[in-house]
Amino acid sequence: LFFSNTEKEIIAEINAGSDGLVPQSVTYKDNGVVSAVGEILPANQVLVSPNPASENALFTVEGFAAGDYFVRLFDARGQMVLVEKLAKGNGNVDLTGMSGGPYFYQVYDEKNKAVASGVLLKIND
Repeated sequence: LFFSNTEKEIIAEINAGSDGLVPQSVTYKDNGVVSAVGEILPANQVLVSPNPASENALFTVEGFAAGDYFVRLFDARGQMVLVEKLAKGNGNVDLTGMSGGPYFYQVYDEKNKAVASGVLLKIND
């Protein structure tokens, strides 16, 4: 149930499946119409964990079309320091031997189209 700062009643209600995790429907205050029924697909996203990382970082591609994905890492000067294929949308990237600091990543598909980008912080133990 969601409330707003100005309303004193429920403005939206999300009903989950039997597992309590997967949203099944959403009902809004203004019209009471169920706007989604059934499983709601996860948003396209790329997860990086752990972040910050010391030795390895796992890149996981979720919600995108099946196919090959790659990750590029750039140092703070913008120099590409690594290109790695993500097997089945997942890939453990080895960071050993790299200097500590921020690295910019870009995940792209087999057509060289960028699908995500972000920052990975490399720490030295």
